[in-house]
Formats: sequence, C-alpha cells, structure tokens
Amino acid sequence: MTVQQFLTILLSRKRLFVCVFLAVLSLVVVASLLMPKKYLAQAVIAVDAGNADPVTLNVANLMSGQNQNYLGTQASMLASHNSARKVVQALKLTSFPAIQESYRDSNPGPGDTIDDWLASILLSNLSVEPGKGSSTLTLSYKATDPQFAAAILNGFVDAYKAVVVDSRVEMAKQNEAFFQTQLEELKQSMAQKQQQLADYQRQHGLIEAPDERLDLENQKLNYLASELAQAQGELTTAQSKLTELTKGSAPDVLANPVIQQMTIQLAQQEKLLSESAQREGPNHPSYKQAAAQVSSTRAQLNKLKREYSTMMQSQVETAQSRVKALNAQLEEQKKTVLDMKGQLAQLDIMRRGVENAQRNFDLLMQRWSESMLQANASMTNVTVLQRAIAPAKPVSPVLKFNLLIGAILALFCAAALNYALEWLDRRVRCVADLERDLAMPVLIQLGTESHKYKSKSGPLSVTGRVLNQEGAC
Repeated sequence: MTVQQFLTILLSRKRLFVCVFLAVLSLVVVASLLMPKKYLAQAVIAVDAGNADPVTLNVANLMSGQNQNYLGTQASMLASHNSARKVVQALKLTSFPAIQESYRDSNPGPGDTIDDWLASILLSNLSVEPGKGSSTLTLSYKATDPQFAAAILNGFVDAYKAVVVDSRVEMAKQNEAFFQTQLEELKQSMAQKQQQLADYQRQHGLIEAPDERLDLENQKLNYLASELAQAQGELTTAQSKLTELTKGSAPDVLANPVIQQMTIQLAQQEKLLSESAQREGPNHPSYKQAAAQVSSTRAQLNKLKREYSTMMQSQVETAQSRVKALNAQLEEQKKTVLDMKGQLAQLDIMRRGVENAQRNFDLLMQRWSESMLQANASMTNVTVLQRAIAPAKPVSPVLKFNLLIGAILALFCAAALNYALEWLDRRVRCVADLERDLAMPVLIQLGTESHKYKSKSGPLSVTGRVLNQEGAC
C-alpha cells in the first residue's frame, strides 16, 4: 500500500479518525489529571575531596581522577543502607500507623525488619549525582508530598554527615588503640636502652665529659711520644760516646781537665824517663824513680778512663731503661686511647639509639594525641551548600509532555484502527487501487471538469478528468 492509498483511506474515514483521536487524547488527559503528583526536592553538598584533617590541618591535593573516585565513594556512602536506616530512625517513620500497616501488607520475610523495609523504599526514590569538575554532590528525592520529600532529603544529608563522623571516629579509635599499644612497647624499649647507656657509662667512667677525657688522654699520648723521642736521642748519643770511648777517641774524655792534666803529666814524666835512661841508664835510682812515677800516673789515668767508661755505660743502660719504660707507657697509652675511642663510639651508638627511640616515642605520642582528638571530634569535610526545601511545583505528571505523547499515540491508534477496518473491508477508493491491486488500466475518470487526454494516437477530448499514463487520480 502506497502513501497515497493510505491517505485516501484516512480521508474516507475522517469522522472515525477524528473520534478515535479525540477519545485517546481525552483518555491521556484524564489519566494525566488523575495521576498522583510527585514533587522533587533537591539538596547540594560540597565534599572536601582533598580530605582536610581538622586536627592536623593537613590537606593532600588529589588528582582529578582520584577526586572523582573519592566523590563516587562518598555518593555510595550517602546512598547506603546504613544512611537510610539512620534517616528512618531520626525521623521516627516507623511510628506512623499507615507505614506499619503497609509493612504488614507487604508480607515481609523473617529477617526483614520494618527499618530495613523502609530504608529500601527510601533508597529507591533517592538519586545522588557527583558534580562534574567540582567536589559537589547533588541529591534528589521524589515523593507525593513536598514536605515529606524535603524532610527525607535533609534527613539523608544529616545521616550522611553522621556516617562520615562515625567512620572517622571509629577509625580514629582503632588508630588510638594501636598507637597506645605501640607507645607501651616503645616506652619499655626506650627505658631499657637508657638503662643500658647509664650502666655502660658507669662501667667505663664516662658519666661526665668523656670527650674532655679523650683529649687529655691524647695529650698524654703526645707527651709520651715526645719523651720517647727525646730518650731515644739521648740513648743514641750515650751509645755513640761509649763507642768512641772504647776506641779511645772520645772528645768528652779528652776534653776532661783531670784527664788532660794527667795526660800532660804522664807525657812529661815519660820524657824525663827517656832522658834519664839516656843519661844515667836503667839501673840508676833516678831512672827507677822516674819509671815508678810514670807507671803510677799511667795507672791513675787508666783508672780515670775506666771510671768514665763505667759512667758512660751506666748512662747508656739508664737511657735504655728509660726508652723501654717509655715504650711500654706509650703502648699502654695507645691502648688506653684506642679503648676509649671504642668506648666513645659505642657510647655514641647507644646515645643515638636512645635519641632515635625518644624521637620515635615523641612522634608516636603526637600521632596518638591526634587520633585521640579525632576520636572526640565531630567535624567533617562536608559543607551543606543547599538544604532541601519543599518544592512548590510537581515534576510529574507534565501535562504538556503527556499531551504531546498522547497526540502521537492518538494519531497512531486512529490510523491503525482505520487501516484495520479497511483491511477487513477492502474497497476501491483510488485509481491506484485498480492499477496496482487489480492490474487494470484506467483511461478516464468521469468528473465535472473537461480535460484533454492524449493517447498514443493523439489527443482525445472528453467530458471528465483525464488520467495520465501512470494512472494518477
């Protein structure tokens, strides 16, 4: 069926078409007027997506994606069953007889309480939409009573704030208990380290000014080193003098005035003895007396040299003993200094351990104090930008929209009814019905106007409407 045929059918049954159209449209209008009016209440809240801490005043900036995730989490918390139960309990909805009767008529299950039943109904009419490009949440609630819709929506806002506070307080209490346990353990550890440090200081005598003691010990070590160097120099000098004395060329011995006098005296006596031997001979008493004097002087000189050699040997031995003693003292002092440095290093390690324990204790104490404050804080990161108010106009039904939809539906119903009736009682209403359905050519359709028809053999003048070759009316 072509569009022309369909329009011809509608025109032929225009009265029926108009009646059906008006009937359907009237039904839509009546239904719209009888439908219960629903009012939409809205509220807007701002959530600090940076998670500002009211105790530490620490704000962590989040990326836009994390911000949306955070808002999504908050929207889920707001539209949670727990929040709905708080609304039911805060508004005391279970005390209304009508609600109780509706609950009994719903045939609840054994575990389905009236609070849960009401919470599910409230959540079905609640809508929460996170703001795009902002940290806001828009809440919408639809109900037949505008006052009830606003009250329920404000109840959800208050319940959400209570849920946020409860979750923070619960987490803060858990953190407080954890930090308190850690504080006890850290306190015991710090006391143990402090006691070990005190015992170590008493044991090694490092209670007062250990660094000054180390400086004194270093000075003593340097003094012993200088004394040892001086003693070694004296020993080398004494050994050199002893060696020269043994060889008979010791300058100190030759420079001694007694030895010099006796050496000169011995030389003079040896000269007199030589002269006496030449002049008087070896048997002369004068010669014998001179020989005796030479022998006595030589003996005294040798005795003096031996005494000086013994004295030099004693000096060498004394220098050796002093060098040995200083070496022992120096080694002992080195060991003392090294031991003291090791003790000071161990002392520094123990002090650092105590300081670290004290620092950790202070930090943990601060976190524990913050958790304790958070556990008692009622502040939230939620700001109510717009509380719900009772809407003045309903959002449904919308009469204009329903009329538009009803008109479209009425047109469809009227056209469908005409088409169905025409299909049950098919009639020839147009030239196309003959040419298309019956396959019969139409040459002329009689009418009130005179037209010329051109056939293949030429124009033909008749009284009536001339039909073209395609069979149009």
